[in-house]
Amino acid sequence: MLFSPPERNVDHSLRPAYDDRVRIAAKLKLMLFCALVGAPVWADPPLPPANVVVWSENHSYFVESVQNGDTTVYCMSDGRALWKIPSWHRSVFVSDTGFVAIGDAGINLLPLNYKSDVVLIELWHDGRLVHQIRLGDLVQNSKLLRRTASHYYWGTISGFNTSNLLEVITVEGRVSINPETWSIRSSQPIPRGKNPP
Repeated sequence: MLFSPPERNVDHSLRPAYDDRVRIAAKLKLMLFCALVGAPVWADPPLPPANVVVWSENHSYFVESVQNGDTTVYCMSDGRALWKIPSWHRSVFVSDTGFVAIGDAGINLLPLNYKSDVVLIELWHDGRLVHQIRLGDLVQNSKLLRRTASHYYWGTISGFNTSNLLEVITVEGRVSINPETWSIRSSQPIPRGKNPP
């Protein structure tokens, strides 16, 4: 019933104390609810595993990374498997020339107790690991790493461009990585005070 008529012969002298107890109980319930629901927001939750499929820009190659399996590089024209990379990987990129870049499992985040020589990107070709790119190769000043709720943000891998260079955006700016020569070239610094995308 939305509206009830006023009650007669009711002692309202205890009403203020009752109302205060109800309000306090409601506030406690709300605080408990917010604490329980909001707790996961205080940390950077991990993403659930999922199968990953990516294509090269010119669609010559595609890569499939299967959870609880391996990562396989395929020729797009006939669908045959060319070679495999052990294990499942969430962050995978493939160039028009068949190079595969595997990003760190944390994608763009590092644990608070990260090691300075942590590998952020692996470069693979013809079934072989050909090079590893470490944090120090991409970020010269570790003081620029941005603290999140439970990690450090270092940057993000954009993928291979039409020139077959791996584009990476770090907290210091944009860099291009040549997978054949492993050279890393800064292409666009990020102005102070600006956040990378």
